[in-house]
Amino acid sequence: MFVVGCSGSGKTTVARILATRFEVQLHELDFIAWDSDGALLPYDSRVSIADRLSSSNGWVAEGTYLGWTSAFMERADVIVWMDVPLRVALWRVFWRHLRAELRRDNRFPGWIRLFRFMRMVADQYRNRSDYYEPPDIQICPDNIEGELRPYSSKVVRGSNSGIVPEVVAILERERDELAGA
Repeated sequence: MFVVGCSGSGKTTVARILATRFEVQLHELDFIAWDSDGALLPYDSRVSIADRLSSSNGWVAEGTYLGWTSAFMERADVIVWMDVPLRVALWRVFWRHLRAELRRDNRFPGWIRLFRFMRMVADQYRNRSDYYEPPDIQICPDNIEGELRPYSSKVVRGSNSGIVPEVVAILERERDELAGA
């Protein structure tokens, strides 16, 4: 399964639930795309990693990335597009940051950093994100929709974890059809 969407859309929550439900490996693409110094890995390296990971049996991948993630889209049984309004995404980003600050385990501490990130999120949702340089595809709803168009038969669109039962039902139906064939 591949779970995609703009920042704050609920991708990680849904992906974790699905990976646990099906007892498969979860690939959080933020931990794959960037090196330990915070630099984006070269495009070819990311494509190679995506190809290798998506070739394995049983996985859930999640992230805000387009372009180099096409192997995940091609090989996924289901693609979940988490699509929420900007106000919901901003609230989720703020709340996630606050909880991490209170737990004292925030990977991205600081309120200035939070507000910069929230501005970037707003740019994503308004189709103005220039965060990624070519050959990456800018993250915004229009570009997500365009990249998912070739896979429309396996795209499920949701806005919260309530999408999980629908995804589970689709996958169980596919499994039953394969078993009966």
